[in-house]
Amino acid sequence: MFLPPTMRWYSFWDDSGQFHHLPSVTTILDVTMAPARRSRLTQALASRPLASTRQRQAASQRGDRLDQWFKACCQQGKPLPIPAAIAQPGRQLKPYLTQLLSLPHPRYINQPVFNPDQGYAGTLDLVAGHPLTPGLVLYELKSTGYKIWPDAIADAELQAAAYALAWPYQYPHLPITALATLHVTPYSLKENLILDPDAIAQLQHQFLKRLRGFGAAYSGRGE
Repeated sequence: MFLPPTMRWYSFWDDSGQFHHLPSVTTILDVTMAPARRSRLTQALASRPLASTRQRQAASQRGDRLDQWFKACCQQGKPLPIPAAIAQPGRQLKPYLTQLLSLPHPRYINQPVFNPDQGYAGTLDLVAGHPLTPGLVLYELKSTGYKIWPDAIADAELQAAAYALAWPYQYPHLPITALATLHVTPYSLKENLILDPDAIAQLQHQFLKRLRGFGAAYSGRGE
């Protein structure tokens, strides 16, 4: 059983009247997933196809609901009641969210961004303040059922870095100074905060390398 990559594209006209049809950041990362990692996921699905499919669907639904609740709180500027379906991960996230919402910075939620020079687009979760830095931080929220895998952390950091690289095309006067990936389980919350500009630049370099790999894979030319 083969686990195919997910595909999502953004089509739009820019301010100059030029049409763009660009792959999403998540599509690029999925298509260029390391073969060993895709093989592990495929084997897990093949060994228990029905149970694995149900687990993936349930996890996706929980993640969507947590994402919706988190962003609704950010939009209204206060913690809202946690829906019963996400009670456990919501309790892990709520103290962090409460602190984030107490900051006076503006919040940019679900913002589409695109990088026409490199050729990709996406929709970031949140840009807002952070208690450890005076500037704006780009947040990427991820949820999982039990364990926070290193591969998932690495991909979330690349995703956030890609959005930060595209952000200046839409918001040139609002620099991103840091990246924060939030990984929530029913039992824990882990934040990875990246403040070092060189570390952010290195992540962006890694993403652009994945983007080149996507272009080669999608065109069928190979490396």
